Amino acid sequence: MDIAYIEDLVYYGKYDVALPLILREEKEEKSAELEFLKGICLRETGDPIGAISCFKEAESMGMENRKRLYHEIAWTYLKMGKREEAIEALKKVEDPEVLVEEAEIFEESGDVNKAEEIVDSLLSSSPSLNAYLKKAQIMVRRGDMDGAIKLLREVKDERADVIANFLEIVSGRSSSMKGNENFLPYVVGLSISYAMRGELDKAEDEAKRAVSLDPYSPLLHTVYGVILLLRGKDGDDELRKGKEWREPSYMKEGISMEGIKFLIDEMMRDLVG
Repeated sequence: MDIAYIEDLVYYGKYDVALPLILREEKEEKSAELEFLKGICLRETGDPIGAISCFKEAESMGMENRKRLYHEIAWTYLKMGKREEAIEALKKVEDPEVLVEEAEIFEESGDVNKAEEIVDSLLSSSPSLNAYLKKAQIMVRRGDMDGAIKLLREVKDERADVIANFLEIVSGRSSSMKGNENFLPYVVGLSISYAMRGELDKAEDEAKRAVSLDPYSPLLHTVYGVILLLRGKDGDDELRKGKEWREPSYMKEGISMEGIKFLIDEMMRDLVG
């Protein structure tokens, strides 16, 4: 079987489908790449200890893409609550850009100040697109959406402009996207913008319209489910349809604590990458 097919399954979150295929392939021939993919599947299906074992086996077998390997090891340790081990894994990567991932680890573990300190240091010594994007993400998390938009525009990069466009819609500013009212980023951003202003009836209408435009998008179902929850309605069915983007229980807990801000932060996480 073509390993690229298994890669695609893992990329799209089809871990329960990918894992049996990996185990079947390994009966014929083991490889570092298969061990690596198996590790991701095990982690995402609830076995982080087994995942670490697979990643270490991939390392011993000479997996070529060490940066990707150590990235996954780091995030597995982070899911286990082992921040120091996660940082140690990243330090094996000889690339200044790894500091962006280190910042992500501190952010994920709740130390946003340390994360921002790392990013600011990187921007001073070796500025890069990823560092600017991470800085913008932290600014949004802190509630400084205007500052994030300004920073992204100054980068003068297409990807940064796309994120800035989305934030402009969310914050209620005008945007070049507004020309096509059926353009999905515009529809989703408009829904969130209404929710931020407390106009939840309009937010629901736009979120529902987004789902009608692309009924196969897990993200759009999650957005719709979140808006329904904010309106005091039953959003569980929509959240279940969006489980390939985010786990329903994770979203419900986050929304209950932070409201629509939690959804924005999660979407920024994906946009920044």
